[in-house]
Amino acid sequence: MQERDRRLVSLFGARGLSSLLLVLVPVFAGLPGSERLFTITSFVVLLSIVLHGGGIGLFIRRHGAAPAPTEAPAAIAPPVPVRQAEEQVPTRISIDEMRDLLARGEPIVVVDSRANRNYEPETITAAGAVRVNPDDPIRDATALRLSQRATLVVYCA
Repeated sequence: MQERDRRLVSLFGARGLSSLLLVLVPVFAGLPGSERLFTITSFVVLLSIVLHGGGIGLFIRRHGAAPAPTEAPAAIAPPVPVRQAEEQVPTRISIDEMRDLLARGEPIVVVDSRANRNYEPETITAAGAVRVNPDDPIRDATALRLSQRATLVVYCA
């Protein structure tokens, strides 16, 4: 998350929910005057939402909207067309099949997705393998700018 986004969430995040939940305690307990307290709290929360909603517009006008990417980085290939349903995509690949793909010049990315408990003590890795954290593989693959056209050969423990 970018710093700008963090500021936006911290300024305009969910506000008033805890106030409404807390004011419901005396309402459910049946205390006298609790309905009036609930009405006042609801009005204040609604006013806060309106002010914060307007504040978001002012914030975006002042700081500008997030810049839209003008073009994809050169390392990222354009999206691959969705495969047809009748096309069978293998879920497993043998080392011999991977070597055959390499021999034919097919683009391959070897991905090491072992959990940290298995990755850290090990000193042996596959040649040219890219480390991707299995807890957040999309973030890592995006940060590493892995090719979208290559065959991903993923291995784990």
